[in-house]
Amino acid sequence: MWTGILILSFVLMLIFIIGSSVKRSASRKIERERYAKMTSVADGKVLERRMVKKNVRTTREGEDYDLKCMIRYEFEAEDGRVYTNEGEGSGAIWKKDSQKIRYNPEDPSDNCTEYVYKNKMGISDIIGGISFLLIMTGIVLVICLLFKSRL
Repeated sequence: MWTGILILSFVLMLIFIIGSSVKRSASRKIERERYAKMTSVADGKVLERRMVKKNVRTTREGEDYDLKCMIRYEFEAEDGRVYTNEGEGSGAIWKKDSQKIRYNPEDPSDNCTEYVYKNKMGISDIIGGISFLLIMTGIVLVICLLFKSRL
């Protein structure tokens, strides 16, 4: 009986993950196509940097949050024109005056930092889905063990 409940829970979680993945796949495909066109790389000069709160959570001790590094940068494209933009940068190179910029050579105004590019073109969605599945399976196992021990 418990095996059936566990299998059913696992199948339902799998359906949920696949369903939510299908919903987001169209927008991710458009986004990936956009980033795939960013084949040119330039050294961007950091004009301004600031830290911004991200994932703000209220706890008993106060406020808990993550920080993300926002930068305003400029770079010279292959066409010789200078473009300026703002976006998330790598906090690891906070003190540096330059960051790598990825841009579309056909439209250099379509650009982002190398940090954002790597995050968007990575496999974070797959890892997130697998970790969610493992966590939910663990929760179902704990619940099954609790109910089984009470019988």
